[in-house]
Amino acid sequence: FEPNDTKADKSKLSLELIEDVEAKRYTVTVTGTSETKTVKTTFELIVEDKPDNIKPIIISTSPKNNDKGIKKDSKIVVEFSEAMNQAKTEAAFQLSGETVSFAWSNGGKTMTVTPDNEFDYSDSSLPKNYVFIIGSDSQDLAGNKISTFKRVKFSTYRTLSKTLYSEKALDGFVDSSGFVNTAMASMWVGDTANNKHMRGFLSFDLTELPAATLEINSVSLSVYQHALSGNPYDDLDWHKDGLDWDLMIDHVYYGTSLDADDLNTDTLDSPQNLARQKSIGWKVKIENITDWVKDDFAKLNQRHSKSQYRINFPVPSDFDDSADFVWLYTSNYDNDANALRKRPHLEVTYLAP
Repeated sequence: FEPNDTKADKSKLSLELIEDVEAKRYTVTVTGTSETKTVKTTFELIVEDKPDNIKPIIISTSPKNNDKGIKKDSKIVVEFSEAMNQAKTEAAFQLSGETVSFAWSNGGKTMTVTPDNEFDYSDSSLPKNYVFIIGSDSQDLAGNKISTFKRVKFSTYRTLSKTLYSEKALDGFVDSSGFVNTAMASMWVGDTANNKHMRGFLSFDLTELPAATLEINSVSLSVYQHALSGNPYDDLDWHKDGLDWDLMIDHVYYGTSLDADDLNTDTLDSPQNLARQKSIGWKVKIENITDWVKDDFAKLNQRHSKSQYRINFPVPSDFDDSADFVWLYTSNYDNDANALRKRPHLEVTYLAP
C-alpha cells in the first residue's frame, strides 16, 4: 500500500472480518497517511460461502447413560455442538415407544423432550428401565449428520422395604410419679396398685433409610404384647357416643431422651386405637401410621430424624388399688432366638434409586 515510507520493501495491511457478512464482491478503499503524503488505495474483496462439512456432536444428555433414580416428571435434555435441523433431529429421536413433544433453545443447540406420560416407578426392587436413542439421521442446518447414534439407558425409582427396630435407649415407659425406665425388656402400660398410671414410648431412627430416599409409600407399626396384669382392657377403656377407645397410640415427639415430662407431651395428631383385643401376640397398626411417618420424614431436621409414639389407655387409672397393665416387649428384649423378631418395629416401603 502507498505511501511506503518504511524501511521494509513493502507495507502490509491485515483485514479480519469479525462478524458474518453477505457473500458477494466488495470494494475496499484504504487511506494511508505518512508524514509527507496521503494515498488512497482501492481493491476488490470477494467474500464466498465456506462449505460446512463439520459433523455436529452431542455435548451432553440428561439423564446420562446408566443414571438411576430419575423422577417420574423428568424431561430429557440433549445439547448439541451447533444449531440443528429440528425436524430431522426430532424424527431421529426415540424413547422406549413413548410419544413425546419437543422444545428448542440456546439458538437451536438444545433439545428438550417432554414425554406425554410420566415415567413409571418400579413397584419392586428391580429397576424400571427406559431407553432413548438419538438416531444417526440427526443433522445440523447444513445437512451434516452426527457421526454415530447415541443410546442412553436410565432407570426410575424402585420400591424397597426395610424393617426399622425401635431404639433401645429411647423406648420404655414413664409413670405419673416421674419414674422413667428405658432398660427393661418390657414396657408397662396401664396403672399400678398404687394407682399411678404408666405410658409406653417408642422411637425409630429414620436415618436407617437410605439417604437418597425420595418418599415413603406405606408403613405398619408392630408391638408384641406378651403378658397382662389385671384387666386393663376392661377397666381402663372408654366407650361413649359410639366411640370405643382401648389401647391407644399417639404420634408425639419427645426428642433425643425420654424424660418424666414426656408422660404428657403434646400429641402431633389425633390419637388412634392400637389394639382392642386382650389376647397375647402382635398388635399391629397400619391406619394413620403411614401419614405420621411421612410427616416425620418431611421434618427430619426439626425432629432429629425420629418417628416417635406414646402408648396408653384412655383412662389413666380406675383407682381400685389394683394393677391393670399390659406388658409390651421393647428393643431390650433378647431372651430367646426370636427376640429380634419380637421387638417393636416399623415395616417401611419407600422409593429409592
